[in-house]
Amino acid sequence: MSGTVAERSSATRASARTGPVRTPRVVLAGIVMIIVQLAYRGWMTYGAWFHIDDFNFISRMGHAGLSVSSLGREYMGHLMPGGLFLSWVNQSLAPFDWRLPATELLVMQLLADVALLVLLLRLFGPRWGILPPLAVYLFGVGTVPLGIWWAAGVNQLPMHVALFVGLTCHLAYLRTRRPQALAGALVSVVGGLLFWEKSILVLLAFGLLTVCYFAVGSVGERAALIWSSYRAAVVAYVALGLAYLTLYVTTSLTFDPGRAAEYPLFGVIGNMVLRAYVPATVGGPLQWIHLADQPGSAPQPSDPTIAVSLVLVALLVREIHRSRARSLRAWSFPLVFLASNVLLVLAARTSYVGDLLSLDFRYQGELPGVTAIALGLATLRVIDARESATPRAPSRFLDSRRAVAVATTAFALLASLSGWQYAHHWLSDHGSQRYVARVTASLRSAPEPIPLVDRPVPLTLTWGTNYPDNLFSRVFGTYQSATEFPRAATDRLLTFDEAGHLTPVVIGAARRNIPGPEAGCGYRVARDAVTVPLDGPVAFNRWWVRIGYLATEDGAATVSAGPQSHRVPILKGLHELFVQASGEFDSVTISGIDGGAELCSDDVTVGLPEALDKAAP
Repeated sequence: MSGTVAERSSATRASARTGPVRTPRVVLAGIVMIIVQLAYRGWMTYGAWFHIDDFNFISRMGHAGLSVSSLGREYMGHLMPGGLFLSWVNQSLAPFDWRLPATELLVMQLLADVALLVLLLRLFGPRWGILPPLAVYLFGVGTVPLGIWWAAGVNQLPMHVALFVGLTCHLAYLRTRRPQALAGALVSVVGGLLFWEKSILVLLAFGLLTVCYFAVGSVGERAALIWSSYRAAVVAYVALGLAYLTLYVTTSLTFDPGRAAEYPLFGVIGNMVLRAYVPATVGGPLQWIHLADQPGSAPQPSDPTIAVSLVLVALLVREIHRSRARSLRAWSFPLVFLASNVLLVLAARTSYVGDLLSLDFRYQGELPGVTAIALGLATLRVIDARESATPRAPSRFLDSRRAVAVATTAFALLASLSGWQYAHHWLSDHGSQRYVARVTASLRSAPEPIPLVDRPVPLTLTWGTNYPDNLFSRVFGTYQSATEFPRAATDRLLTFDEAGHLTPVVIGAARRNIPGPEAGCGYRVARDAVTVPLDGPVAFNRWWVRIGYLATEDGAATVSAGPQSHRVPILKGLHELFVQASGEFDSVTISGIDGGAELCSDDVTVGLPEALDKAAP
C-alpha cells in the first residue's frame, strides 16, 4: 500500500467530496434518531426517582463532606469521585429533587449519542450504513437502566462518552500521529475513569482498532508496525493503564479476583450472553422477571425467544461474512468486552450473591455501544485504514437500503418495547418518593428540632448492608437543623414509620426485667444504686432501654447498661425514660438520685426501637 497515511486521508476526503455518499441527509437522519431517543428516554428519566445506592451517595457525601478523601474513598469496589461529586452538588443545591440528576443523565446521554454519531462519521464517512449501528446504541435495552437509575448512569454514561470520544481522538492519531489527538484520547479515558474504574477497558478498544485495522501482516509484523508507527501511543496507554490499576488496587479493590474461578462459569455465561446480550441485540428480551419489592427487573426471555435470537444473530454474522471480506475481526470488540464483563461479575458480584445478579444489564451497559461500533466495522470500509471490511459478494439484504431500513426499524420498535416494559415497572414504584416527601415535609415544618431515634431508613430506600450510611441521620443529614438524636430522652422520643409518618417510639421487648421484690413498687431507687436484673443477656449494639417509673419529685439519676452510662433528669410523677445501650449486659443499674427523690419501677424493657403501627395524628 503506497503513500503516507496523510496523503491517503487527503485523497479519500477529496474523493468522498465528489462521491454520491456525501449527503447531509444522513447526518440529519442521525440527528432525528437522537432526538427521538432523547424524547423517549426523557419520559423514563424524569419519571424515575432515587433508589438504593443513590441514597448511599447522598448519605456518604452529606456526612463526610466534600474532600479529597471522601471523593477518593471506594464504594462497593468502585472508584468514582466524579459521581460522588455530582451527588454532593445535587443534594447541596436541591435536596432530594430528582429533576437535577435526571437532567444530568439526559445531558450525559446526549453527549454519548452525539459522540457516537461523530465517531461513525469519522470512521466511515456520512454513509447510510452508519444508521443501523447508531440505532443499535440509541434504542438497545441495555442502556435503559442507565437512564433511570442515577447510580448506574452517573458511572456508565461517562464511560460511553469516553469510549466514543476517545476512539474518535485515537482514530485521528492513527491517521495523523498528531500529539494533540493522542492527548485527546488520554484525556477522554481519564475523564471516564473519574466516574468508573471500568473505563480502563476503553484502552482495549484502542488496541483492537489499531491491531485489526491500522496494521497488517502476521501478529509479529503487526506488533512491529504498531511499535514503529505508534510508539508514543503504546507507551502512553500502557503507562496510564498501569498507573490507574496500581491506584485502584491499592485504594479500592475490595474483592478477590481469584474468586472468579470458584463460581460455575457457564451459569454466568448463560445468563449474560444467552439470556441478556443475544436477545437484546435483536430487540429483546420482551419478557422480564420483576423483582419483589424492588423496581428493578431481570431479563427472562422464553426459550423460543432465545432460539430465534441465536438464529437471527448467526444468520446476520454469516451474511456479513459471506458478503464482506475481513468482517469477522469486528466481532472481537463485543467478544472482548463480554469476556471482561463475565470475569468481573464472577469475581466481584456473583461469587458473593449468586448468579441472578449476572442478568442485570448494568453489568454490560457499554455493550450496545460496543456492538454498534462492531456492526459498522463489519459492514463498512474504515476511511484510511490499512485493512477493513470490503464488499466481496452481492447481498440481497445488506445491499438493499429498504431491507436494512425495515430490519433497523423492527429492531428499534422491539427494543423500545422491551425498554418500556423495564421502565414501566421501575416507574410504578413510588414508595421511596412518598416516604421522603412525607419525612421532609415534617422536617421543614417542625417548629423546633425533633428528637429522633437514629435508626435505619426503610429497605425501600437502601439496604442494611450499607450501614451506617443507611441511618436516618445520614440520609437526611441535609435537615440536621430540624433534628436531634439524643442518647437519652424522657417521655418524648420519635421516629418515622415505614410510610414516612412521624410516630412515637416503642421498644421491642427483647428482654424484660425480672419482677422486683417490693409489691406495688418493684424496685425502689433512692440514693443507693439499685441493679435491675433482666430475664436474659443481650449483646452487640443499637439497643435501647425503656424504663417506666413513678417518682416522688424532680431530680436526676445515672442509668447504666453495659459500658454506657447516662445522667438523666427524673421528673415527678409517672413517666418513661429512654436510654441508649450497647455491648453485653444482663442488668440495668439506676443510681445516684440526688435530693430526696425516690422512684419505683417494675417496667424495664431492652430492645430495638420501632415505630408504632399507626401514625401519630
